[in-house]
Formats: sequence, C-alpha cells, structure tokens
Amino acid sequence: MDFLKINRHAHNPNSAKVSHFVYAHINSAGEMYIGFSSDPAKRWAEHISDSVDKLNRNYSAPFKASLRKYSPTNWKHYLIASTTSEKLARNREAAAILFYKPKLNKRPELVPFDRDYGFQSIDTQVPERVTLNKKMTSTVYGRTNSQRKVALGIIVYENGRKRVKSLKNTHFDAGLYIECARSERAKFQPGQRVTINVALSTKPNGTNYLVAAKTSPLKLVQ
Repeated sequence: MDFLKINRHAHNPNSAKVSHFVYAHINSAGEMYIGFSSDPAKRWAEHISDSVDKLNRNYSAPFKASLRKYSPTNWKHYLIASTTSEKLARNREAAAILFYKPKLNKRPELVPFDRDYGFQSIDTQVPERVTLNKKMTSTVYGRTNSQRKVALGIIVYENGRKRVKSLKNTHFDAGLYIECARSERAKFQPGQRVTINVALSTKPNGTNYLVAAKTSPLKLVQ
C-alpha cells in the first residue's frame, strides 16, 4: 500500500527502529482523518471492513460514514510521523490532530506537553512515496471463530460454478460474496437459502466480502 511521506523530520519508514506510524487519510472531498498504528496498511483494511459492519461501535462515526460515502480507492494516504514506541506515537498523533484539525476525527486528543514535531500544511509539501505492506497476511485480520457472525446467503450459479451471495440480515448487507468450502457449496442447489458463520474482509481494491472458516458448514434455511 502506497503512502506519501510528508514530514522531513520523520524516521525512515523502513528502518528497523520504527515501530509505529502516525498517518492521515484524506477523501476526495478533502476531509481528513488522523490515526496511528504499528501496521497502517492492515489498519486501513480494518477501517474499511468496520465501516460496513452495522454492529461495530464506531459504525456511525464521521470517518466510518465517510468511508461508505466515498470509495476507498479514491482516498489519499499520508505518513506524517514515525516513532520507536507506541507512547511516542500517541503523543505525535495528539499533536497532529491539534495541528491539522481533521474533520473526521470524533474528538480532540490531549497533548501531554508542548513540542514542535515539524508538522506543516500538506499542500505545501513535496511528498516522498513509500510502500508499506500488511505485516499479517490473514484476509480476516486474525479474527477468531467467536468473533464471526451469522450470515444469510443464497446459492447462485455463476461462470460454471456454485457460489454463495449474502442476503440482507441483521449483520450484513445483501450482495457480498461468501468465501467457504467448495465441498459445502456442492451440497446445495441454486436458489436455496443457507446460513454460515463468517467474518467481514476486504480486498486490496476496497471490495468487501465474507469469509468462513474452512471447516464451517453451510446450513439450509427451511
């Protein structure tokens, strides 16, 4: 995932000493969100996933609402600080929120002490493009079976194979593909409705889909 590094005082993002990053995401309307993470690429994917999960406690937050309104592929991503500890990252995040006043953050952060971190207007910077890849490869971001939710789906036949697409229920909207075992799909006929425990995931292009554990069974809805 590509980020634009804009703070000349920041550490080299690929340095072994760096453990956390302060980042900014800006949508096509120019609205900004600031956060920090040890893995900004993975955190971005989680933000997208959580934005369409109606049971997520931050579903109605300005940032999550903006992710639903503006396509994730049209956002710009910036690295505005990199640090060697989580504590330092929290301090820099708070200072960045105070400096940039991002519209999509819910509340201001408290800065423990006054310090100049070298922040400047993004519009005046000549950014350096850097690539940060997710440190974890799991497409469901490490979610356990206990964190999965029941999805209602329908068996469809597309391009010579059976697939499962979600139907609207308490947890998920309609139209999401459900990734599950082929042997399970083979037990059912197109048009039959089924349920299965899944977790919401996101492809690199921002497309959401649902993932079941390899051993999760499909259950027929009578």
